[in-house]
Amino acid sequence: MKKRIAFMVLLFSITTFALNQLSIQDHDYAINRDGYIDKATLVVEPHGCYAEQSLYLQYSDHEQFAPEKQLEIVHRFNLPEGSVINDMWLWIGDSVMQAKMYDTWTAQDIYDSIVNVKRDPAFLTKSGDQYSLKVYPLFTGEFRKVKLNFVSPILWLGNKPVVEMPVDMLKADNADNLPLKVLFRTRTSNWGIPEIQELPSSEFSFIEDTLNYSYSEAKIVDIKNEDYLSLTYDYNFSDNFICNAARGQEDTTFYQIGIEPYQFFDIAPDSSAKKVFIGLDLSGNTDKELDVLLPEMKNLMASSLKANDQFKLAVSDGNQTEIFTNEWLFSTSLNIDEAVDNFGSSEFADSISVNTKPSLLFVDYSASNCWAVDGVDSIAFVEVGESFLESKNKIAQADIVASYEHGHERVLDQDEADLIIESLDSLFLNGGRFLTYFDYNRENNKEKLAIHYIDGLSVLAREGSAVTLYRNEAGNIGTGFPEQITRNSAYYLQYNDPDVVVELVDAQGRPTVISKRIGNNGLIVVSGMWQFYDDAALKTILSTPLLGLNSNSNTSNKSNVKALLTDIKEFSSEDNIDKILLVSNSDSLYSSEHSQEYAANYFEGYTEPVPTFNTINLLEGKFIKPPYIVEDFKEYYGSGILLKTLAENSGGIHFEKHEDEWFVINSSLNPYFHGLESVELNIESDNGIGNNIATYEVLPGSNKFMKPMFYIGSVKGSEILDFNFKAKLVDSDTEIEKSVEYFITNDSLVQLNILSSMVGYEELKDLYQNYSSDTLAIVNKAIQHNLLCDYTALLALEPDENNHFMIDPFDESQLAIVEMDSLEIKDSINVKIFPNPFNNTTKISFKVKNMSDVQVAIYNIKGQQVHNFGLMKDILGERTISWEANNYSSGLYFVRTLVLAHDSKKKKSIIKNIMLIK
Repeated sequence: MKKRIAFMVLLFSITTFALNQLSIQDHDYAINRDGYIDKATLVVEPHGCYAEQSLYLQYSDHEQFAPEKQLEIVHRFNLPEGSVINDMWLWIGDSVMQAKMYDTWTAQDIYDSIVNVKRDPAFLTKSGDQYSLKVYPLFTGEFRKVKLNFVSPILWLGNKPVVEMPVDMLKADNADNLPLKVLFRTRTSNWGIPEIQELPSSEFSFIEDTLNYSYSEAKIVDIKNEDYLSLTYDYNFSDNFICNAARGQEDTTFYQIGIEPYQFFDIAPDSSAKKVFIGLDLSGNTDKELDVLLPEMKNLMASSLKANDQFKLAVSDGNQTEIFTNEWLFSTSLNIDEAVDNFGSSEFADSISVNTKPSLLFVDYSASNCWAVDGVDSIAFVEVGESFLESKNKIAQADIVASYEHGHERVLDQDEADLIIESLDSLFLNGGRFLTYFDYNRENNKEKLAIHYIDGLSVLAREGSAVTLYRNEAGNIGTGFPEQITRNSAYYLQYNDPDVVVELVDAQGRPTVISKRIGNNGLIVVSGMWQFYDDAALKTILSTPLLGLNSNSNTSNKSNVKALLTDIKEFSSEDNIDKILLVSNSDSLYSSEHSQEYAANYFEGYTEPVPTFNTINLLEGKFIKPPYIVEDFKEYYGSGILLKTLAENSGGIHFEKHEDEWFVINSSLNPYFHGLESVELNIESDNGIGNNIATYEVLPGSNKFMKPMFYIGSVKGSEILDFNFKAKLVDSDTEIEKSVEYFITNDSLVQLNILSSMVGYEELKDLYQNYSSDTLAIVNKAIQHNLLCDYTALLALEPDENNHFMIDPFDESQLAIVEMDSLEIKDSINVKIFPNPFNNTTKISFKVKNMSDVQVAIYNIKGQQVHNFGLMKDILGERTISWEANNYSSGLYFVRTLVLAHDSKKKKSIIKNIMLIK
């Protein structure tokens, strides 16, 4: 085991492909069909800089298999960036088993043995940002229910918090539509009324308090057409900061502190006029749909320019650059719209819109069935033939050729093979790629094409159980694969050809994918992976690099964003440019080292001061993930790392569109903010007596200076914390200092589990980054805080002497709004108040059965009336009113509702307590 783990660490990386696909598998016959989510409930609770989310899912197969078949649910998904899973439940009948955390290899062995003996497990693993949930067994026509609990960092638009909802994960459901019930859960009064930002018509209704929680509910009819959904609510910083702490075991206190930087440091807005050059690079082949992009460009320019700023707009296709503003224009909405529309209606825009996709030829149906993936038609011109012989004349004209049947199902004689080899030689001379499968069935001269090009090709061994494969980053196609991937079974290949390059190997170094350069940079790829057995997500992960659809093999010669950068530098020499906003879809991949070297050389030619670069990488990877690299646990697609380096080295901000939504980008590029070079935090406890263990910034990065900044950490032996902040502006030697003193109490409203989990997560990331070889420490830290990571797994088993059903688990998915029509209303009134306790605003909802006059008033604890809503006449049914309590002090109040029924003339009053906390 030690050797195995050590090898994995050498090849470890924090990221991999992120897919969202759901399938049901019949392992007996290697059948893979669509899976369905019949019911979905999402519960969201805010906690300052993090939000806890609980997702209840009910899976089914919609009776696609024969009766009594024992099936496996496979759900591969990704979660909002920065999320970490810390719990999982599995329903077995009406009872619930809570998952336990294991190291991945132990959990995999247990799961494999359980599946073989037909028990009830749920198995959840993580590899980078890709999660894999497997549930076994599912009987056709029935369902399995799972709860996943995870914590996500909160985004901020100004001082408005935003919680990203796991839409992509849920859209893996294969039904035409999927409704979602959303519950907003609170246990303190800090949080305002929630709303779904993209669906303002989806109003939340109140639910009675349950187990010290308050809930409100909204129902989304269908999330399938929603690319992004976020839950927002109001939160007011007191003195431009918030601070909370919770005391845990062994005298350890976990804390968080958040500040609004510009308000906290009292930094005046920047009102000076700037010259801003807008550069739009569209040299890539994807993510350049102008009907979508151009309206966003208008919003982007309006958000990032002040009224007295001037701008120019230039667009490049990687070969030429055209300017669509003849002179510097003031940033009025009319000028912005006209400049963008001038480009949109030009012949240049028409030429850029042409999408040059490679031609992909599957020479037989089995090849298509084995390697074709969802969305392949969007990135390649696809054709499927009947056989190699019938497709022979199309081979030389294709970019990519894939064949499966020629070595087993349809064995070629030598004359036929010679004809096809002649066509393949032409393919390779044109720089094309040939993908073929090889296993035991193709030996003994049955397969005649791969063995023609690769000397001594044969099968070394076959592994029938789960195997972990690792990519060779020095291979021809190795970087197109994930750093590591686990799948069932593989054929390992051997050969006597010095020109062969290994692409995927197991822990023993045995290759299962190899390649060889032939002709004019042509490539033959031989795979020993039988992908008929893979679920749809795993097939996408493996097939796209095998076919060469997710990487650019010749980036050094490809026109890219550097062409526009060269032009921008020339324009800057003619005009005194203050800022540059660069938007690009360039898919040319650069390393961090190259990007740093390029940026240093690039800025040398500028006269001081160097203009500030704000950069946006448009690549989203909606269908196929583009080439990418990882730096500090973040993925940068295509030229993203180059763009990010330019921004950082000039004091600007960089955004990756696959992570940052347009509304986040627009809110971050506030033109009135001065550039903040840095913010430092030093913590002292009890005048140095306490022991500060660690402090971490949540979601660090220059773009976060425009929003609240949060720090979390832990301390021992302390009653008082002094937070000492120091800020520095860009291009200024002046430092701004400010301190906050916080008294730690044992009755903190912040929940210990959330703070300790997130501090543990930051500690885990620190181990990954600085001590990646210490696998034991990583596993122990993850298990200590019950956090899912690349080396741990959550496993829910059937009950036995060591595993027991949960006692009275609280299933929030069963909560429902109690409709007032279903309540017994005699001659009085039903009154509900939410939130309660509350911070500034609460809603009072009442419903009367018969026509009545209603009067609602608020009293303080002394019995004095402090607010009267007046007499509301002729009320029938439901009515909701709001109490704005901004001018009232914290404390207990009473809501008195008086009803005068028209028919009976009887009076009835009801009094409810309400707590205002500020």
